[in-house]
Parts: sequence; C-alpha cells; structure tokens
Amino acid sequence: MQFELYKWVYHEASEAHALEIIGITEQVRVEPLDTSTALLAADLAMQRKQSFAGAVIYAAARQQQVKLVTSDNHFEDMPTVECYSKTIAY
Repeated sequence: MQFELYKWVYHEASEAHALEIIGITEQVRVEPLDTSTALLAADLAMQRKQSFAGAVIYAAARQQQVKLVTSDNHFEDMPTVECYSKTIAY
C-alpha cells in the first residue's frame, strides 16, 4: 500500500514529501495477509465491487477491529471508516 501512497504524494507534492510520508508509515505495525483476511477481502471485493487493494485494506482493518482512516471515497459509506478529502498542506 506504500506504493500507492508514495506515487500519489510524489505526483501531488514532491519526492521529498513522499519520502517523508513513507517514513511515517514505517512507524506503524504491519500485519501479514493471512488466509482469514484474504477470504474476507475476497468476499468484500465481490460484494462491493472493490479493488484488490481496497478490499484487503478494509478487511485487515475489520480483522484488527480498528477504524480505517482514508482519503479514498470508495470507502465513504462503509462502517468503521473515517474519510478525509485528498488535500496536501505544504
């Protein structure tokens, strides 16, 4: 998921800002994609017509029982999701 984040911030701001954001993501816990999460993601992808990445992200948040904070409006109407607009403060 760092791929998409880096690519977007690089495009919208700069390489330096993108690297700074990636540095922040390295301070969090990364959960492995186990079978249970993968199957939940597949179900969610089929039910909601989500992309692979989106379904995995949402399934992982559900499995960990945490709120998903995102700027992806595909998640707007989903339970336990907090959406923010894609704006970068320079």
